[in-house]
Amino acid sequence: MLTFLEETLYQVKQKHTNVSSIIFILPNKRAGRYLEYYLKNNTSQPTFSPKIISIDAFTEELSDISIIDPIELLFKSYQIYLKSKPELGKDDFDTYSSWATPLLNDFNEIDSYLIPSKSFFNYLSSIQDMNHWYVKDKKTPLIENYLKFWNSLYDFYSELKEDLLSVNKGYQGLVYRKAAKDIEHYIATQGDKKHVFIGFNALNKAEETIIQELLETGNTEIYWDADAHFFNDQKHSASLYLRKYKSSWNYYANNKLQIIGDNFKTEKKINIIEVQKNIGQVKYIGQLVSELSTEEFNNTAIILADKNLLQPLLQSLPKPKEKRAINISMGLAIKSIPATVFFELLLSLHNKPSKTYYYKNVLAILNHPLSALLISKKNSLVNKISKINLTHLSCSTLCDLHKEEETGILKILFGDWKEDSSIALRQCVTILLKLKDCDTN
Repeated sequence: MLTFLEETLYQVKQKHTNVSSIIFILPNKRAGRYLEYYLKNNTSQPTFSPKIISIDAFTEELSDISIIDPIELLFKSYQIYLKSKPELGKDDFDTYSSWATPLLNDFNEIDSYLIPSKSFFNYLSSIQDMNHWYVKDKKTPLIENYLKFWNSLYDFYSELKEDLLSVNKGYQGLVYRKAAKDIEHYIATQGDKKHVFIGFNALNKAEETIIQELLETGNTEIYWDADAHFFNDQKHSASLYLRKYKSSWNYYANNKLQIIGDNFKTEKKINIIEVQKNIGQVKYIGQLVSELSTEEFNNTAIILADKNLLQPLLQSLPKPKEKRAINISMGLAIKSIPATVFFELLLSLHNKPSKTYYYKNVLAILNHPLSALLISKKNSLVNKISKINLTHLSCSTLCDLHKEEETGILKILFGDWKEDSSIALRQCVTILLKLKDCDTN
């Protein structure tokens, strides 16, 4: 069975002989890499590669601003927060970061759906004021500050937006809003080029505007990520947005809605295997994967019902004889990453100033898998620590025990950080760079 991208690519090639002149826009970079892979495998003669970009990259091109990193956005927004409405009490960064992230996500939604911002914030502050109308004559300072905060949101939003645009950056929604605003200028200069959108389903308002404007040029096509069975079922929620687009977009008054896939009705083979507990599932998956050929492996998807099984699954997958790339679509909590555990142990070790360290804390770091990449003959050092039977160890003691090997990394790990955050950050960066070199090699 062909994949959705392979089926779509076949349809595109049937209609267009010169695929290299097409601009392909997909939902994300990974889909673009797969499309490039299929193009390469289905091309029998040398040809120029077409332009393949994600919708995020496309909106960056339209708006001429780049999407800012979320961490950078958090720090930049805090600087704006401190400057705006100085008469209001300001939270420290830790408190601010706890409520700013959902607020910035709301800003993102407001812009990506092209909601009129000023009227929206006025409406929002009016609702909050109405919620406290019954205490109008005896509002406490807490309520007064609460209402002032809601009334100041539009100023905060506007100042953040202005500051970001001044350096040609923006959060995703802001970039999408500006791209939708600038689409006519793009069409005037690039409208004669062929654009093909692949793999979309539910769109935000900015995406709707951009795609509809391009469709009206007559040089654009869109292939929706949907199965014909669900689209034809008028009551199925999977086709809700597509039915809305088909009925409301002017383009579909004279054009057919392009749906490639019709695989739901095809015969399927389903095996149900009984295993004990969740870990048994991932262990069995590891066994199944070890029996797959390279081609079967590349065409296999593992779908977990519980995201907490991702880390055990990664540990259960066998080491392949040849190098195989694995794409992970699930989110992984940062606390579950081995490197996080390693640095938590290290920072905890240095949290209390002391010239010596309790041996169990030292061994916890040395026995961590990342230590094997940093310290040569790490097991030999662990055995020596066990033999001398000391409860507390200094950095010099560890270096003496490991004297025949390179001790520089031991001084970085267990040397005196002098309770200085700048030293701690420098040492952690040094460790990360060493780990990166190990991974590269």
